[in-house]
Amino acid sequence: MAETQQASLTEALDINRLRETGAKIAGLPAPEEFKNKVEDDLWQTFTGRKNPGNSVNYESLSEESKSVIGYVEGKEGQQFIPWWLVSFEWKASSRGEEITLEKGDDFNDELSKLENFDPKATEIHKQSLRNPFNRQTILDVLEGFNDLFEALDERIAIENSSTDLALPSNIFEIEEGSISTTSSFESWFNSLIRVCPPVNTELTALLMVNTGVQREAVEDVVPAELLKRIDELEISNGRIFESDYQQPLEEILGLRQVFDLVVPGTEKFDELGGLEGLFYETWAENYSGDQEINQWISRADDRDPDSLDEGQEPIFGSTAFSAPLRLKRGKPIFATLGLYSPTSDKSGYYSRGKRKEVAAVMEANGYLEE
Repeated sequence: MAETQQASLTEALDINRLRETGAKIAGLPAPEEFKNKVEDDLWQTFTGRKNPGNSVNYESLSEESKSVIGYVEGKEGQQFIPWWLVSFEWKASSRGEEITLEKGDDFNDELSKLENFDPKATEIHKQSLRNPFNRQTILDVLEGFNDLFEALDERIAIENSSTDLALPSNIFEIEEGSISTTSSFESWFNSLIRVCPPVNTELTALLMVNTGVQREAVEDVVPAELLKRIDELEISNGRIFESDYQQPLEEILGLRQVFDLVVPGTEKFDELGGLEGLFYETWAENYSGDQEINQWISRADDRDPDSLDEGQEPIFGSTAFSAPLRLKRGKPIFATLGLYSPTSDKSGYYSRGKRKEVAAVMEANGYLEE
């Protein structure tokens, strides 16, 4: 079964298939382009004007626009701060005093100040995108795609560019005291998910093949055609690992939510990135190889995994290409997780919270004992 998995990797890493994926990636907006577009569109939607400038008088706004500044009521009557006041920074000023609506304890105080401002002397300023949760954002994901495209283009020359992932002209709409993303933006979001691992086969394979094993150690256990693909993609320089692929892919796996749109199935992961959690879950639910892989998953689950014994690398390598595992300084670890530097006063996994969530996925699917 491991051979079948490796054959699938070989097919997925076909250079022409990766060029097609690269052409789609090339059509994505750059982070700054995305930021400018969503800020402009929200501002125009909120003000109801095509060229509103950087501030508008509160009194000039429609009642519908005024109603989106404040709490919203949930289905059970509870009040909460809506996503558009969280994902964007909102400022208002009146007669020399300025307030900023921030998610947290000060929100209610700042909102009260705004409500007490003289409406005729109050200016609402253009909103700016922010990261209130200190997590990877869509801007990080787009930066990851930009870096990944450059890495692929440098190695396999992506000559074409698709417009499939260009942003739609309208992103937001206001209705019944609420701001939501448009159906065209939802379509864009779903298209974005389709070029991300673990949904996209080619980029999932690019992540899976980054095993960190010595090339010469696996020459007799990995198909020659797969090794050829690895060489074409310039992944192997002694070890079969390329950080120019790994780092962008880890950024992309952070995708979980954009505004009011959530990647289905990611809500259960707190420490892992949204798609990162699905990467492990998808593998665990679909792997159909032998049970030998359990021993390596068990070793990777240790807080500070032991290094491989002498002569074990070919054995590990024979299954590593079929599992979300890699070698780091001779230790088998989960594919997207990192270890503390040997010079650090700490040891083992950099994020033990992530390791525990991966372990929970493996336990739920029978690869680890609870």
